[in-house]
Amino acid sequence: MITLNRACTRARVHKQVTTRRWLSRSTLDRLAEPVQFYISTSHDPYLNLSIEHCLLQKSAPESTILFLYVNRPSIIIGRNQNPWLEVNLALLNPVSNDTPETEPPGLGIVDLVRRRSGGGTVFHDEGNVNWTVICPPKEFTRDKHAEMVVRALRSCGIERSRVNERHDIVLDQGTRGADTKLEDTHVTPYTRQATGVRPLKVSGSAYKLTRQRALHHGTCLLASPNLHIIPDYLHSPAKPYITARGVESVSSPVGNIMLANERYIDAVRVKFAEMYPSTNPIEHVEVGEDWLDHVPVRQGYDELKSRDWTFVQTPQFTISTKAEPSINLGMELMVRNGAFSGGTLSRPNGEKPLGLSEQLQGQRIQDVDSWSVTVSNMFEGIATAEARTLAAWLDRMLPVYGRHSSKEVGSLLQAFNDANVFANNMKLNALATILLALALGVREGSTQTFTGPEDGRLQIALTTENPINGVATTPEGRLFVLHARVDGSKGPQVAEWDYSTNTSTAYPSEEWNNYTMGKDPATHLVRINSMRIGPDGLLWLVDVGSPAFGAPVIPPEGPKLVAVNVTTNEVQTVLSMGNATLAISLLDDVRFHPSSGKAYLTDAGAPAIILCDLATGDTRRVLIDDASTGAYMPISAEGSLLHAPDGSFQRIYADQHEVSPDGKWYYYQPANGGMSRIETKYLDQAFYNSTLAQLLPAYREPYALTPSTGGTAIDADGNIYNSDTDSQRIIKIHTNGTKTLLVQDPRLLWVDAMWVGSDGRLWMPACQLNRGIPFQNGTNKVVPPLHVFTLDIGCSPSPVDHA
Repeated sequence: MITLNRACTRARVHKQVTTRRWLSRSTLDRLAEPVQFYISTSHDPYLNLSIEHCLLQKSAPESTILFLYVNRPSIIIGRNQNPWLEVNLALLNPVSNDTPETEPPGLGIVDLVRRRSGGGTVFHDEGNVNWTVICPPKEFTRDKHAEMVVRALRSCGIERSRVNERHDIVLDQGTRGADTKLEDTHVTPYTRQATGVRPLKVSGSAYKLTRQRALHHGTCLLASPNLHIIPDYLHSPAKPYITARGVESVSSPVGNIMLANERYIDAVRVKFAEMYPSTNPIEHVEVGEDWLDHVPVRQGYDELKSRDWTFVQTPQFTISTKAEPSINLGMELMVRNGAFSGGTLSRPNGEKPLGLSEQLQGQRIQDVDSWSVTVSNMFEGIATAEARTLAAWLDRMLPVYGRHSSKEVGSLLQAFNDANVFANNMKLNALATILLALALGVREGSTQTFTGPEDGRLQIALTTENPINGVATTPEGRLFVLHARVDGSKGPQVAEWDYSTNTSTAYPSEEWNNYTMGKDPATHLVRINSMRIGPDGLLWLVDVGSPAFGAPVIPPEGPKLVAVNVTTNEVQTVLSMGNATLAISLLDDVRFHPSSGKAYLTDAGAPAIILCDLATGDTRRVLIDDASTGAYMPISAEGSLLHAPDGSFQRIYADQHEVSPDGKWYYYQPANGGMSRIETKYLDQAFYNSTLAQLLPAYREPYALTPSTGGTAIDADGNIYNSDTDSQRIIKIHTNGTKTLLVQDPRLLWVDAMWVGSDGRLWMPACQLNRGIPFQNGTNKVVPPLHVFTLDIGCSPSPVDHA
């Protein structure tokens, strides 16, 4: 089952700018105002830093500016830093690195950006709001605007916040001591001068000073879901072996403030207005991708994205094997402006050291495609075994980064190539690969919809004017429905259906369904993606945690599992998924393994399976970015490939899944099809064993070649029902993996989450999801009335699936 979130589109492609213009008159007039406030609508770090630079260069010398923005997962290094020293580059480009040294958290693509200001390296994501103040140099001090941010935090009740001696913002830890003056932003009642309890850093600072302007910008860790894995990204394996000039980051313990982005932004805006009063109200101006049309911004953007800016700007450094006990060769390489400027190779027998070959003089590290090839040409007379040893070491220390990413959006031909890669990874033979590509590689605009007669066996269970993409029934005959709201309609998401009036009522209450910005996401349904009654008889709701299509997830309480007791009609359990989800995650669906007490969830935005202990709420992500959870093809429906709002092909990652009735097998697939399976014992053991978690791909196996899929269900005999979004049919996958046609009807337009009732009928909500606003460039093409159909399949539901 899927409900589109912009986060599903992992490739980053910007619109092609066909016309360029200098800053417009209205923009120039605004930049002349004495006090200005801008908020970016983009999460692109290259763009946000380029807008910031434009504001620095083009604003009036006496003006003061506040600029706030949020970036997608990215690492921002200082102007004078060394990326090979500061960052584990292998994790930023996982495609080219099969065996990273750390346990990779699987964020996928993480941008590496060199900013124009100094300072150290920081990690950005959607739980981190970045602030910039630009002012005349005469008004600048290194503490002034950090103090402004602390006053904003304290106005939100964060009384532990203060500015430390390094001009950073920290949260004091420990027990409360004597009261301090509220206006003193450098001390709190929790400040300890002589204790082992260190404060947690929540905001660092960097500066850029010019003759006419001063820029102070910083981060603010509010509710990052990636806090526990930031050290993995900011720990370079090469650090012990590099001697460098330039600025080295100072490591500090970090923590989340646990404050919503919106509340923080409002508080900073208020304190900025108090610090810089204006005769006219200060209105915030939204800036975003349209600023790429301005020449100064486009030039800055292109420069920041260039590999030359990222790597050639690196200060001089030397990397040596002398500190590596496992290598008995003394290699030393000098690097200047990102290119080899000299080097030697010493052997333990005391022979004259070999010098760097002329061929490699000036070779830029960023242009290395293969260390095996490069090292073989590095020193004249180097032995094959020596070259192999050094190449393997350099692969770990200076990994090839960002040259051949398989995650870039391609053409339809690339989709076929991806299908071939998938087949190879899943150990399918060549013939199966060809059949897979032919079966699933539909062309844009092709006609594969079914135009045959209606099947008289289908019964209409209910009819609505708006899409319903999920149903669940109780043995007593109660019916719960999930409204997809892809047609722009308003109203509750989760409801109970009243057969007597053919209407639905918000469930479990109006208030739970009435989330608006500012309300507590922990006690409201933000956006429900799927629901089902579990084997325990509770109604389980999967909350994506983002309030609208394309809106960011609200960490940490937005994404969650909510269990409703259908006897008392009260919420019984809320399990936060904030620690299990990433910035680009889309919690999709849930299944249960009662004997182990685990729930399995699919992540359709950041490919993975999430394991959840229902007793403790603890979680672990597994099969991260694996071939079986990734989308090797775009999703398609009614014979056409679907597109994301930015025009790229829409890919939906780990989506449909089922557990076999005996609890032995877990079946799962991306929405584009290609079903895999793995024994549940390996999943459950991997929950406690990080080593096994990394090895899980070795235990999964291909199960069935399935089409582009809207939803699945499983019966008590272990048969899986799969809805084909292209051909309006339901396929029955038998326990031996063979497939037969169950039913085909032109009315079965995108059957989503199916349900096997206790009366032996298969429920099929035909919701026309592909015709909804998210897939149709903002236009609703859903054609009412819509129906939920049922069909007698002569089999009861699986006992481990639902009561």
